[in-house]
Amino acid sequence: WYRNGLSIRIEPKGGAYSINAEYSLVIKSVEDIDDGKYFCRAQNSEGFGHDSTTFYVETKEPIKFLLQPKSIYHTNEQDQLILPCVAFGNPQPKIKWFKNSNELKEVKENLTFEYIDKTDHGVYVCQAANEHTTTNITSLLIVENTTPQAPHNIQYKQMSSNLVISWEPGYDGGRSQHFFIWYRMLHPRKRDWNQIRVLPINGSEFTLFDLKLQKTYELTIVAENNL
Repeated sequence: WYRNGLSIRIEPKGGAYSINAEYSLVIKSVEDIDDGKYFCRAQNSEGFGHDSTTFYVETKEPIKFLLQPKSIYHTNEQDQLILPCVAFGNPQPKIKWFKNSNELKEVKENLTFEYIDKTDHGVYVCQAANEHTTTNITSLLIVENTTPQAPHNIQYKQMSSNLVISWEPGYDGGRSQHFFIWYRMLHPRKRDWNQIRVLPINGSEFTLFDLKLQKTYELTIVAENNL
């Protein structure tokens, strides 16, 4: 085998350059110096055969993070915070940021929070990508000592005059949280809300019994902690 017209030193299996059973050239760990024009030439006791078709190898430097965010941050509301993200590669990668899988537009490299809000709590991903590869760095931002975030993914299931409600808790603000069900029947004259505390405290499902059939109800789930 030849690179840029010079014979490549072939070593036993496990060396920097070796030949496998199909006479293919195996490069153990590609580096920049492996760039170049390659061809192979067959030889036996009678001499050399024809050279193979020439092909070119161009190495691409993998993406490396020069600055990257920590895996976890603990903050409080009104804090200032910068999540750094600077990457290098060939070609130069582009940086994108995501929060809870949603892309954050107009963020180029570092993600800056002038004043932390409880809604900033979540999982952030710095993504560096070029035409060859994509590399992600994940960071969890925990905003402590806040009121809870609203429950989500609320599901309803009617069983005769009963209504089974389930939900996924939002972030608890770093403190123990509990839930209340507020509900009332829709009526031209606004009625008072009925309030029921969900037990056990960490419960995420509740059943309302003996609702009136063929009637429409308003319902909300409220999360509270000691703040």
